[in-house]
Amino acid sequence: MYAEGYPESPELDQDFEKPGSPIEQKKKPYKRKKFEKKGQKMAENRKKDTLLREPEETCVDKPFFSKKNAKNSDVSLTPSTTKISIESLKKKEPEHTINNFYTIDWVDENTKERCRKEKLRKLKGIRGKSARFWEFNQVWFIIIATGISIGVISGFIDIVSGWLSDIREGYCKSGFYLNNIFCCWIPDQFEKTCSDWISWGDLISSSKRKSYIISYVFYVVIVTLFGGISSFLVINYAYYAKGSGVSEIKTILSGFVMHNFFGEWILVIKSLSICLSIASGLWIGKEGPLIHIACCCADLFFRIFSTSKENQAKRREILSAAAAAGTSVAFGAPIGGVLFTLEQLSYYFPERTMWKSFVCAMIGAMSLKFVNPFRDGRLLIYQAFFKVEWYSFELIPISLLGIIGGLYGHAFIKLNEKVLKFKYKYQISRFPIQEVLIVVFITGIVNYSNVFMKSHHYKLLAKLFQKCNENDTLGFCLVDNILSPVLMLLLATIFGTFLSVITFGLQVPSGIILPSMVIGALYGRLIGIIIQHIQHKFPSARIFSACKPGVECVAPEIYSIIGAASALAGVTRMTVSLVIIMFELTGALTYLLPIIIAVVISKWVGDAFGKYGIYENWIYINNYPYLSKELNIKHDTIENYMTKTADLINIIAKGHTIKTLELLLKNYTYRGFPVINSDDNAILIGYCYFSETQFLDPSTYINLRPWMNKSPFTLSPKSTIHLTANLFQKLGIRLVLFTTNGQLQGLITKKDLIKRVFNT
Repeated sequence: MYAEGYPESPELDQDFEKPGSPIEQKKKPYKRKKFEKKGQKMAENRKKDTLLREPEETCVDKPFFSKKNAKNSDVSLTPSTTKISIESLKKKEPEHTINNFYTIDWVDENTKERCRKEKLRKLKGIRGKSARFWEFNQVWFIIIATGISIGVISGFIDIVSGWLSDIREGYCKSGFYLNNIFCCWIPDQFEKTCSDWISWGDLISSSKRKSYIISYVFYVVIVTLFGGISSFLVINYAYYAKGSGVSEIKTILSGFVMHNFFGEWILVIKSLSICLSIASGLWIGKEGPLIHIACCCADLFFRIFSTSKENQAKRREILSAAAAAGTSVAFGAPIGGVLFTLEQLSYYFPERTMWKSFVCAMIGAMSLKFVNPFRDGRLLIYQAFFKVEWYSFELIPISLLGIIGGLYGHAFIKLNEKVLKFKYKYQISRFPIQEVLIVVFITGIVNYSNVFMKSHHYKLLAKLFQKCNENDTLGFCLVDNILSPVLMLLLATIFGTFLSVITFGLQVPSGIILPSMVIGALYGRLIGIIIQHIQHKFPSARIFSACKPGVECVAPEIYSIIGAASALAGVTRMTVSLVIIMFELTGALTYLLPIIIAVVISKWVGDAFGKYGIYENWIYINNYPYLSKELNIKHDTIENYMTKTADLINIIAKGHTIKTLELLLKNYTYRGFPVINSDDNAILIGYCYFSETQFLDPSTYINLRPWMNKSPFTLSPKSTIHLTANLFQKLGIRLVLFTTNGQLQGLITKKDLIKRVFNT
């Protein structure tokens, strides 16, 4: 499953930032230690979450433990036939061997939540009514607050990144705070030019040649400065703000806990750094980072206002809704945002989560609409609307765009992986800021030399989506001489692909959706111009017989839309959500079918070479514990992969204390113990998680019955891997025990299944 050439995958129980990982080099500690303490406090709170559960799903109060209770109990704690001395266990505990990347149990979390609500219903009087009122409304308060916050933050990012992007080329003499669009909102009446906007070259020299060179130098220096500052902020203040965050969110929503990935400092740094990253001209987008930012907002509100803040299942429902809002403001597509979360991110997506996601996405889009960052009512600068018909002969170029999109997606994923291997091999990632500076410097030189790549990527996409008009400044509409625009579009496609490949993976906030759309729009416009030129040269050809005289038959801008969809489908393997997003972006209802055709073909071609999109590929490269829904299941029994009873520390009916149990856990990879009646027959009685008891007095003898899960999920050792994997996927459980006639044979956890079965 892992890319060839990487080192052997680290233990999944270890911290995922283990030095030596190809992506996660050893990071510097946070300079804001108070945020580290908050993360540690959250982990401790998670341990203290001892809301009680009985397997019969009744909620009862747990008894206090005492030596008297322990003596009267038929089940207490003693390790089973393990020849391990207590002294040998008194080694220094490895850091993060138990708590990081631990798996949540959806069944257990939901049962705890039901117990909590049952206790809440028993409260009487004003206190009970007010508690139940807040319990019902707190989720909607968090949803609404998250939607408003991400809408405002998205508008802020649009405004700031737009201004910084224009500062690369010049300034507005009537107001330095104005970007190019607002500075030239009302052009000169006769010349139709903007005298208020001054380029850096014109400011220093009146010579055209010198002005061009000076502007070139200013452009490269400024973008390099922006990229360096962005990387500096991420490396020194919020390491988890790097990248898009989508792969990590997929892992978290699948049921694994990644500490410190959401936080106030990450929210602030990522919001600022993404503005600088976009303005640096790097071939990145804001879409993935906006999803991460939205989840940070939701997690913050959840920790502040929720009465069930320790419930990991409920937290993931809120995060799913926030991810939909992040996608909504990124594309101006609320419905597409919900479908994107359902298709790409969420592992567990019940009906109530879909409704919350839709409300959050809608409020996010409305908030962005009120902010109105472009002052023309559009949610996105590249939003466009079409009312154009298409003809049957266009199915050929549309299918061609789908094929190109699938090939591009596969090539991008593989090339990006090779770049990461190269950086790991030569230890380039040990110098992340210098790496960013070099890439930004190269990007600035290449971008300025190509008229299509020089401007803001969002503006370029807007131009590619526009119909030809008299204000064409990029040469798209030269119908008689198409050689120049075709050549420039081809070069922009090649250079853009190269820059996207080396950029995705830098230590800056970055998304891959916008670059994919831009590259797809470039080659889509190129093919559209060629088809339009052929139709103009041979209007009477039989293939063009459906075209009406005097009516534009081929619209190259539509090919840009279809090309953008095909490239994005090839890179991410999105399907339904992508079609809806493109429809909400363009309103091109008549072109919905061609978009569907291109997306389906692109996914088919991409899947023919490799079924994983860029996000899943990054999950496996980073060794994140993720059990994909689309796996090649081995035809084998689970007994060859489970941990056998001889390798487990079991608990039998003899007295023991919390302290000795904790010592046993020091070098133990699991978070709990199977409970058996004796060593002789090893009849399974239940399973006990140490987190339920570890905050008791270390010298306390304990009665395990109230704390033990007396009916854990069990299967026969002869069960197939397919059945076991389905049990983990459908029920969201943490582990499965295997018994024969009630006798314990072994167990396997979700992480063991991923590591031993699917990563071999």
